[in-house]
Amino acid sequence: MMLIDVSELLLTIGERLRVESHLLLGDFVTKTRAQNKDIKIKAISMKGEPKLVLLKLVEDIKADCIVLGSRGLGKLKGSLLGSVSSFLINQVTTCPVIAVK
Repeated sequence: MMLIDVSELLLTIGERLRVESHLLLGDFVTKTRAQNKDIKIKAISMKGEPKLVLLKLVEDIKADCIVLGSRGLGKLKGSLLGSVSSFLINQVTTCPVIAVK
């Protein structure tokens, strides 16, 4: 049996995805600022368990409001797959959390 080390390939893919995500975030911020100068917006890219990273971020930046998407999986699928929006709605106590479909 032959074993192949793919760690370099995975690091390369991960780095490419990180760079692409930063470009998308930057583009989103630029377009949003161009459409409405009154909106204060900052793009932040982080690694980790999404619901825990977002919960900590909300506390750190003292957010006024959180708006996030919801896939609308329903109670069964949402509980099996884990719903970030449901978690944040139930855990964030410092500001309103709005989930949109």
